[in-house]
Amino acid sequence: MSKTEETPMDKVTTEMMEHLCDNLCRHPHDPELTQEELDDICTECKMGRYVCDMLNEYNRINDFEKTQSYKLLARIAELESKNV
Repeated sequence: MSKTEETPMDKVTTEMMEHLCDNLCRHPHDPELTQEELDDICTECKMGRYVCDMLNEYNRINDFEKTQSYKLLARIAELESKNV
């Protein structure tokens, strides 16, 4: 999977944020706010930072190349190539 492809976690967090923003946030329903003011509020929203932290942690945990299993498999492949 390339870095630009959507992961399952991206899909979950996108759906979560759409629900939070559309149904639970009080700001989009304020008729006195302009779109520019709403955009400024959304930019400062802590939820965006929380989602970034969640995705970064998910990616860190699921980076197979950094796991012990990957290192062991690489070592086995290295040893097998020397024996051939």
